Amino acid sequence: MLKKFEDGNLVVPTYEASKLNNVLPLFDANVIEIGCGLGPHAKMLATSTQSYTAIDINNDKILDASRDNLIKQLSFVCGDASKLDVESDSFDIAIACHCLHEVPCHQQINILKEIFRVLKQDGLFAIIDESPSFHSEFQKCFEVVHKTLFYYNHYYCSAHSYWVLEKVIKEGHFIRLSREEINLEFTFASVQDILNMMKEDFKYEVNMTDIDCNIILKKLVNKFRSLIEPNGSITLNEKVYLTILMKGRDNGFI
Repeated sequence: MLKKFEDGNLVVPTYEASKLNNVLPLFDANVIEIGCGLGPHAKMLATSTQSYTAIDINNDKILDASRDNLIKQLSFVCGDASKLDVESDSFDIAIACHCLHEVPCHQQINILKEIFRVLKQDGLFAIIDESPSFHSEFQKCFEVVHKTLFYYNHYYCSAHSYWVLEKVIKEGHFIRLSREEINLEFTFASVQDILNMMKEDFKYEVNMTDIDCNIILKKLVNKFRSLIEPNGSITLNEKVYLTILMKGRDNGFI
């Protein structure tokens, strides 16, 4: 199934939110979302719920997300998903969108343990994250920034997040109910527009200098030269998986 977004729309992820809304029993549920960022998914899902707690470790993102929040069910909270300050067995549903692979490898298991702890018995955990076997063109944009400005291997952390998730499923701590592949396309008017999106997405982590931007722009052009249309526009693929898990047995997990 293919969905095209003009200008790489990350602000209003309508398609992903609609998929979550279709597969999750959100009505009157108590929901927690980790790694919510500016809350694009939260703001599109919260109105159906009893309560929706959206958590991110970046306080500036939480402040900006809260500034225009008019949804009474929705609360934005600054917190560490590996040490959630909430009671055990208190949520019906947990959500993580494009989050787990951004976490350092050694912390990924701690986040899964915390999700397990805060979910009620038979609670659901919905994950949208990139494919472990297909490193998409769109994700390669983020990889360029990470390799240029940070000591972070985007692909390695993604592969590790998939491995640790499969491990806890194999051990029975979570039961996989479904897994759906979602194929997206992001269309940009130019490679410069990709850079502009990267600057906006990373602004809470780093202030890109003009020198940084020039280096990143050159790397993006070199990486995607064969995809650039005569008019300068470029379309990048993105493959993600929507996985629905149910809380299983403790068996020493936490």
